[in-house]
Amino acid sequence: MATEYFTVPENTSPLDHRAMQLEQYGARTYDMVVSAWECTACKVTVGGPPAMILPVVNYRLPADLEEWVAEAGASAVENAEIPCCEACGEAAELGHVDYFAHHSTMQVDMVVRWSPAGGARIFRWSPSLGFGPMPAMSEDEERLFVRDALLRGASAARDHNASEEADEILLEAAERFPGENEWLEFLPWLSGSGKFSVAGAIAAGHAEAHPEDPEGHFWLGQIAVDLVALKIWGEEKLGEAEAHFERALACQPQHPLARLGLANVARMRGDLAAARRHLESLLAKTPNHAEGLYTLALIELDGNPGRALALFEQGAALRPRDADYLRGMARALLALGHPAEAQAAAFRAKQHAPGDQRIDELLLAALAAVKG
Repeated sequence: MATEYFTVPENTSPLDHRAMQLEQYGARTYDMVVSAWECTACKVTVGGPPAMILPVVNYRLPADLEEWVAEAGASAVENAEIPCCEACGEAAELGHVDYFAHHSTMQVDMVVRWSPAGGARIFRWSPSLGFGPMPAMSEDEERLFVRDALLRGASAARDHNASEEADEILLEAAERFPGENEWLEFLPWLSGSGKFSVAGAIAAGHAEAHPEDPEGHFWLGQIAVDLVALKIWGEEKLGEAEAHFERALACQPQHPLARLGLANVARMRGDLAAARRHLESLLAKTPNHAEGLYTLALIELDGNPGRALALFEQGAALRPRDADYLRGMARALLALGHPAEAQAAAFRAKQHAPGDQRIDELLLAALAAVKG
């Protein structure tokens, strides 16, 4: 992906900014580069280019990072805008460049300091400890540094919608560190982007590494449902999805999304009675489950539009900016013979989803019913 660099805000100390970023993002904190410049004539520190935040990872092991910083340092100096000393006007010289990369297990940043004269050296830094010698890492600590590097790389690729790069990194992560909870956070994004093979690799690794955790089993079921819904897989795969959801519920009987998954399997089979039972069970335990409310409302639309309207309204109160609930309200109001109110609900939906043609169709239907 094309790298977009960020700079530390003006009038903010780079280390203060780093501390705030670490507190907010932890292991996902993007790397930071800070340079130090000096006037050799006046022997004073000179302010150089602003500190940069790098949403890119070009390394895995600590040794890889050290080598990369040493190689990149020389070219960076050649391309840098050389600051001048305010006192004498002479061009300043680079003292060193510090590259910060976080190690979440050790709770410190590994800092590779490169200077034109001395090459690369390794330090540690944290908001509480400041700079100091970096302790030698054990094999396990090096392994966990690699995990953090993969997490940062995948997060950066996702944040910048570099899907191919994210696929590559996450497949590597699933192979090298199967079952890590951090990879689960990428599953909604991967599934929503149609990256089912990568999502499946993460979910399968999690289910195998943690057979008593419902999340891997749930996601294997959800991926199967999505693939059937998209007609990539045939309906015979619904039994496989159902088995994964049942396994998730065996691990955690109150897992709401697994119960919703079973309802969706039943709907896809045309068994609305079974779907309704699963949804009623879900809402009995979690009455404000927005997706459960929406799905049950869809089932009720044909036979009981009054209840469907109440369910859509409850969902809309929970998610006021989600057009689907407002669109559902408009459908229910039309079915109940209230076209003017349906038109108002559709207009509200249109504000949140202006490109949704289904809302346009509802508006036309409501207008025709009003004119009647």
